[in-house]
Parts: sequence; structure tokens; C-alpha cells
Amino acid sequence: MRFDFRNRLDLSKIPKQVWAFYHPFYGTPSGPTGSWMGWNSPLNFGLGAGHEEKLDSSVLEKLKNLTRHDPERFIGPGRRDIYSLYYPVLEPYDTEDRNILQKQIEWATEAGIDGFLFDWFAEAGNEEKSHADKSLRVMLDLIEKMDVNFKISVLYDGYCWNRYPVDDVIKQLKYLYDIYHKCGKWGRIDDKFAIFTYATLMSHQPSDWIKIRRTLFQDGYNMTIIAGEAFDGYPEKAPEVLNTRCGEIFEGVQYYNIGVIDDWTEEGIRKWFSLAKDFAKRNDLFLALPVMPGFDGRVCHHPGRVVLRQKGEFYRMSWRVAKEYNSNWIVICSWNEWGESTIIEPCQEFGEEYLKLTRELVDNFKRS
Repeated sequence: MRFDFRNRLDLSKIPKQVWAFYHPFYGTPSGPTGSWMGWNSPLNFGLGAGHEEKLDSSVLEKLKNLTRHDPERFIGPGRRDIYSLYYPVLEPYDTEDRNILQKQIEWATEAGIDGFLFDWFAEAGNEEKSHADKSLRVMLDLIEKMDVNFKISVLYDGYCWNRYPVDDVIKQLKYLYDIYHKCGKWGRIDDKFAIFTYATLMSHQPSDWIKIRRTLFQDGYNMTIIAGEAFDGYPEKAPEVLNTRCGEIFEGVQYYNIGVIDDWTEEGIRKWFSLAKDFAKRNDLFLALPVMPGFDGRVCHHPGRVVLRQKGEFYRMSWRVAKEYNSNWIVICSWNEWGESTIIEPCQEFGEEYLKLTRELVDNFKRS
């Protein structure tokens, strides 16, 4: 079944591109935000997002207060206590700061990245005043003024964690379209305004998305929506892939990172990418597979999970496998998720090593 609201993409016309997930949830007292944000996050208890320990709320609150990072405290020469294993070359920064965002855009374009998938989340009804939306507007304005070949789309987030009602999801998607659909630097797929969604089916059923998409279409909002984490990737749950209905409701699928599986070996990643590729091919969907340099969530989660960078070899391997499965786009996890240590943005530990490696891997992917 194909619903009337679903765009028909000509996948043969979509050029190979590389995008990186960008996180705007950082603020500083000296920056436009006026207070610490992100860098002072507490330790969460569990393996990671979506896998929290079930602790008594009062106990959990006390633990978080005891384990909250304090950027006002220095734990070494020139090194603040922040929510990160690595330390940014730009120091803990504010993602509403134009100078910071300009430098990040310059670095990303040097690395051959085509655009940022901007992690966008806002309180329902208060979108324009949200930190993420302010940061997004600054970045789009900078890209226009810098006149660089670089684009922005959003990774629509927050709605899933907060379990927003369908009507609020519709309002937020309309807001994004109304404000940004005429922007020349907005990312499009097959010339269609595109929005990516995170954890699309975590809190909302396929029936919710049918209502959301049909309402948007009937109200004149024609957009391409890419489903995120359309299935969880565990090979033993493969039959569930056939029942998600994402192939009927959305134009494509993407995955935020490789961390949705427990097997971070090349064989494990191949199994998962194979499922994703088959699912996309069977449903004629756009596909964006993730790559990442490594993962270490122990600064933001306890006990957390770890996959070693292996001096860049894990990053190379994830690119090689994603390329073999002929992904339309490759998405890098991440530009700056400092808490999970998936960053390729320059840090004191690696300098610009991962920018240079990304440039090499991007060129190799596009040549293929």
C-alpha cells in the first residue's frame, strides 16, 4: 500500500552525499545562552539513552545532583570538568555563538561534509524561543553569508522522548516547514523539502504517523520525511522489520548511530546494514547508513558502553561497510556529541586528525 501523502523519490537522481549529526545543546555563561548547558549534564544510570536503570525517582535525583559535571571547576591545567571524555579545541562553547558556528562550518566543509543534520527539539508551543531553534537560525544565516556549498536539515527530536500528542507533532512539523521551506540552504532530497526524524516509532505508532502525514498533506505541507531507527537492527528480531510499515508511510530510513546493536564487530555491523539495505530496497526507500569513529558513553552514563577508536580503524571499517551496502547518503555520528565521545570535531586529544581522515573517506565514497 502506498498512501497519497508519500512522495515518490527518484533514487537514481539523488547524488551520494555525506552529512554529520550536529548537536546544539551547549551553552556557556559568557555566551549568548547566558548559562551552562550540556557541559554540566549529570551522570545517567544505565547503558545509554533508552536503557536507563529503573531507580526510585528521589534516589535518582540525588545521584544526578552528586554526579553532575561542574564546568566552573578545573580538574587540570586549562581543563574544566565537563560532560566529555575529550576536550574541544574551541573550549566548552555556546552553540548560539556566531564565531563558534562559523568555525565549525569552515571545518566541516574542509572535511568534505555536505551538511549538518541539526538535532532540533523544542517545547511544544514555544519553538521559536528554544535554544535549538535559535542556534539553527544563526547557522543558516551564517551559511548564506559565507556562501559555502553547505546545507542544513533537521533531525527532529524531543517529541519522541516527551511523547508529544499527535497534534503537537503536526504543529512542530508545520512550524519547521513554514519557517524554513523557502531557505536556499535547506537540505532537500530529490528537490523536496526533507526532515529526518529520530526514533520515529519509539513513542508513536504507525497509525499516529499516518494521521500526522495525511493531515500535513491535506493542509498543503508537502514534505519528505525520513524515518529514524525504523527497526532496532537486532538480527534475531528481523521479522519485526516487515511489520513496521515504515516502507508505506515514509520516503526513507536512516539510523543515528551503530550503537543500536550489541555486536560492534565488522560481522555484526554487516548483519545490521544488510537488514537495513534489504528493507530499503524492498520498499524503494532512500537509505542513510551511519558511520562513527568510536563510542564511549561512560562520562554521561553508568556503566555506559564503549567501542574503541583503534587509531581510526573502527571509523574506516564502518565507512567501508556502509559503502559496500550502497547507501544513498552516509551520516556521521557525530560532529559534536561530546558526551558519547563520537565526535569528529577537533579536540585536544586528536587535533584535526579525524577531519583529515573524514576528507579521505568522503572522497573515496563519492568516487565510488
